[in-house]
Amino acid sequence: MPSDLYKPKNDGYIVLNLGEPELKKQTIGADYIEYPITGCDSEGDIAVARRYSLFDEFRTALRARFPGLYIPPLPSKKITGNTEDLTKLERKHFLGLFL
Repeated sequence: MPSDLYKPKNDGYIVLNLGEPELKKQTIGADYIEYPITGCDSEGDIAVARRYSLFDEFRTALRARFPGLYIPPLPSKKITGNTEDLTKLERKHFLGLFL
């Protein structure tokens, strides 16, 4: 009889939702936007916040790990203006599709 130690703990079921972008003020350096992610999987509830750059790094890692698999695109990076309302709305839309 197999031990519970070797049973997968996650059945692959996951639901994620992207919340409203939040501006984070910095005392030193540039302000940035965080995107709250909530949801649940077979392990329980999920509540984290991630910057756009982490979505970009994750997508790059997925493309390297699974070549040939369709990975939804992300909006382009912007050097300036990433805290503007239109940019936040565009990113929220595409990050939601990505999730």
